[in-house]
Amino acid sequence: MMDFFTRYHAIFQEYMEKVHSVLPQNTGEPILFETDYLIESVAKPAFHAAMALYAIHFGLTVPILDQLWPRKKCETKIGSRSEETLSRSRVAFQITNIIGNALIAVVGLVMESDARRITGNDHAQYRIQGLNDFAALPAWQIGVQLWSIPLGILTVEENSIMMVHHVALVWTALLPCCFRAGFRWHAPFFFG
Repeated sequence: MMDFFTRYHAIFQEYMEKVHSVLPQNTGEPILFETDYLIESVAKPAFHAAMALYAIHFGLTVPILDQLWPRKKCETKIGSRSEETLSRSRVAFQITNIIGNALIAVVGLVMESDARRITGNDHAQYRIQGLNDFAALPAWQIGVQLWSIPLGILTVEENSIMMVHHVALVWTALLPCCFRAGFRWHAPFFFG
């Protein structure tokens, strides 16, 4: 049994040495991408994704929902929201969320079948660096969160656990978007 652990520990150590040999701080490269690259590859796609979801939500989902689910007249106190209004907001939020995530899932499936991933490569550098075009999915996920955080607070009244989830997803998406060693090989699976 000890031989089993010794053998796999040696394999793990060899892999970790390969990983450390290609990390930017060990190769003399900057850890983050340049500002111009980040604006073009992260900020703009995230902004476009957020604006598309706002347009879908307020221009398509809410008006269609208003037609399909007529409002009931009910008395409410000033400054409070009726349960019906909150339910309508949650349904509209979920429909828009499904649309946005379905689009990202389709793109993720297409990227998952990318020839570079199918042929594969076991070298650590290939999985850690490169594939910068795969950073589009995490950037779009940042855009989804730029849409869902304000609406989650203002219209849907999401609980604190969901807010932590949204913020954690933003932080997680920043790794493949901003860092040279971004592990973008895994982005289609985890973000799509």
